[in-house]
Amino acid sequence: MSIINSNFRSLGSYIMENIYKIPNYQREYSWEETELEDLWMDLSQIINGETESHFFGQIVIHVDKKEKAKLIIDGQQRTSTAVIFLAAMRELFTEMYNAGWDDAQFDAQDITTKFIGRYTQTRDERKLILGENDKSYFSNRIQSVSSEQLGLQKATKSQKRINFAYNYFYKKLEEEINSSDFLEDKYGLLKTFFSTFTEKCSVMFVETDDFNEAFIIFETLNARGKDLETADLLKNHLFKIANKKVGEVKKNWKQMLEFIGTVDTTKYIRHFWNSQNVFIREKDLY
Repeated sequence: MSIINSNFRSLGSYIMENIYKIPNYQREYSWEETELEDLWMDLSQIINGETESHFFGQIVIHVDKKEKAKLIIDGQQRTSTAVIFLAAMRELFTEMYNAGWDDAQFDAQDITTKFIGRYTQTRDERKLILGENDKSYFSNRIQSVSSEQLGLQKATKSQKRINFAYNYFYKKLEEEINSSDFLEDKYGLLKTFFSTFTEKCSVMFVETDDFNEAFIIFETLNARGKDLETADLLKNHLFKIANKKVGEVKKNWKQMLEFIGTVDTTKYIRHFWNSQNVFIREKDLY
């Protein structure tokens, strides 16, 4: 296998060291309250001294030399959520600075510079670039320093999930720091959450410059993990066996996602399969 890097590293180190892209063929943001709550509880256990650290999961990166980009093959949901969480922390640090705690300004700037990047009309230094459908919304809602409250009337399901995740973490953090009456103590609590999240949460980082190998690694790592979406497994299998036609397969998969819009990908594939072949249940697709 053409593995460039393979090691355990802190979540903060992983995000800080590179600029990452989520390919357009990857699933849009899908975490809902259950996954967000699990992460919050895991972090709270470290804060409360119940455990020393938390394993955040594996990250598989394909180094695409043609595009000069590091593409996230596995871990896009976790990475996006981490940036959302950090953006909520940044907002609270900014509010503390506005309330009179000067040091908080440096923490907000630190999060922007190291973990989120700057995104304005004149500067694009984002640390994470989402797929085409969510890229603009994520940039304006999460990565912009102003953290705009964008209208959700025309937002897609994934964009609404991004907004929900931000509000979820913001409110959870706000509740925790408001347990103290003094601004200095509130600042200390938020600093603890920040350092715990970036330093005591770890990922298994695997980086390869071979596209097909990236998906073999993905399947190997997930073979005994929690159930993945059938559509993700099918996509990864197709990419793995496509060989020289992988570019065409990626293009066709992307076009399919654009065509079906918000329709569940696995359900669409199953209905298409059943219209052309012998009837099959969803769990038997892969």
